[in-house]
Amino acid sequence: MSPAHRRALWPSRPTKELRISDPRTNDRIRVPEVRLVGPNGEQVGVVRIEDAIRLAQEA
Repeated sequence: MSPAHRRALWPSRPTKELRISDPRTNDRIRVPEVRLVGPNGEQVGVVRIEDAIRLAQEA
C-alpha cells in the first residue's frame, strides 16, 4: 500500500476552531514590531511597537 493510501485510512485529526477576537491595540499588542500606517493612510513602514505608540501619541 502506498503512503498516500495509508494516510487516507487514518482518521483525520479534529480541527480546532479559530477564534477571531478584536484587534489588539496599544498596550495589548504582543509583537515587537508593527506595520505603521500614517494619519492619511500612507505606509510608514515596520517599526518597533514603542516607536509606533510614541508616533501615534504625537499625531
